[in-house]
Amino acid sequence: MSPQHHLPQEVLMEYAAGTAHDTTSLLVACHLTLCAPCRADVARFEEVGASLLEQQPEAAMRQDALERLMAQVEQNATESVEPKVTMPNLDPRLPLPLQQALPGGRFALGRWLPGIKGITLPRSEAALPPARLVLFSPGVRIPTHGHEASEYVLVLDGEILEDEKVYLRGDVTVSDAGHVHDQRVSRRGPCLCLIVNEGGIRPQTLWGQLLKRIAGL
Repeated sequence: MSPQHHLPQEVLMEYAAGTAHDTTSLLVACHLTLCAPCRADVARFEEVGASLLEQQPEAAMRQDALERLMAQVEQNATESVEPKVTMPNLDPRLPLPLQQALPGGRFALGRWLPGIKGITLPRSEAALPPARLVLFSPGVRIPTHGHEASEYVLVLDGEILEDEKVYLRGDVTVSDAGHVHDQRVSRRGPCLCLIVNEGGIRPQTLWGQLLKRIAGL
């Protein structure tokens, strides 16, 4: 079943243009592996971007452009003869981009609160928004909280319920700055999510404040 809840078009455009945060791009890439319509949108945006570049006036070539180009060609030729390593599918719930982002493709979730386990993924830069892999137990209510910037929650397994909507595998919940919401996990089973917060969160409960302190949200 194709996902029913998608990322905003502007986020897909930023991904296609290469201007999205690395951690946000990771979440987008994971969603794209599960969502054919969004893959088609990104392909269309990339085509439009390529067309616009072709229409730009030619810039003066830097004196070292040829040398840099030849160096890149040689590097690519060297890399092309190296054997390609295919990462084993260690957990079928994890899209390949997420497996590649985890050290060795493995993860061990720490216990944050009763019913909530998680891990913060490694980042290339400390200033990047964090991406977290979080496992919620069946029936858990996620503490009510607001946001200082956008939050994206990609469901990898299970169900999240919010405002009478059901989010299944591949679906993304999107919360903008200032939005306050209350989510809960279906009692049908646990729910595994990839979560990217582009800014801090604002807990509305003591339970949420404790989670923020423990998880470093």
